[in-house]
Amino acid sequence: MLSALKNVLNFLINTNLFVAFCVFSLTMASSILTKSTNFQLAVFVFFATIFTYNIQRLISVRLGAQHITKYFINQHFYLIILIILITGFISLYYLFNFQLKTQALLFVSAIISLLYPIFLRKIPFLKIFLISFVWTVITYFLLVIENDLVINSSVFFHFVSRYLFVFSITIPFDIRDINIDIGKIKTIPNVYGEKKSRVISICSLTVSFFIFLYFYTNNQINLSSLLSLALTFVLACVLILKSTTKKNELFFKFGIESISIFFYAILFISSCVI
Repeated sequence: MLSALKNVLNFLINTNLFVAFCVFSLTMASSILTKSTNFQLAVFVFFATIFTYNIQRLISVRLGAQHITKYFINQHFYLIILIILITGFISLYYLFNFQLKTQALLFVSAIISLLYPIFLRKIPFLKIFLISFVWTVITYFLLVIENDLVINSSVFFHFVSRYLFVFSITIPFDIRDINIDIGKIKTIPNVYGEKKSRVISICSLTVSFFIFLYFYTNNQINLSSLLSLALTFVLACVLILKSTTKKNELFFKFGIESISIFFYAILFISSCVI
């Protein structure tokens, strides 16, 4: 039973279905925080993430990168191609229903995502900042643009908070990849070490939370939402502090990634009990 569950989880992770659900969750969390819903956009983000991540992994492996999912991709090459085709068509279907400015922003994000495995990831320190930026645009700023929300200081601070949150939970993945990246790519962990990297991650998370505390003091979010976010950030801190090169792949791909799902789930529950 445990073995079967692990196989299912590995399948969800290796086909990028799990990470897509994480991105979907963050997008839905943005709807709660901005009080502006667009489920069609969230569904698009889900399928576009599966499409983009599989394309990236496929390109990386074909270029000779020693990616963690290389064996799975080689063993299930035609399945990956089928997933890419299906999610690509679904993404295009939704894409044509968005406003032109949203499509333009998505086009820029897509170009960055496709260039990332080819040469952008090799630029020193750029990897984590690029990932954080694209995730923030996809999970937050797309909603702002598509729903015609007023771009003001609140939107700016939400953007910064989301960026720092994604940045903080991405550092553990660079800790995981220290031995792979060393001598090839300059990342925060392989330059400053594991301990300092965890400190940087926690500091980023703390600043992100203080922005929400500022929103609470200005009546932009209620106490229930603040407490829910506090629980999320405490969980994130615990998992970040446990992030070492000795942890297995499931810890990162399931444990760390799940923070995004918890972020939305706890916010959703708190919004229902008000």
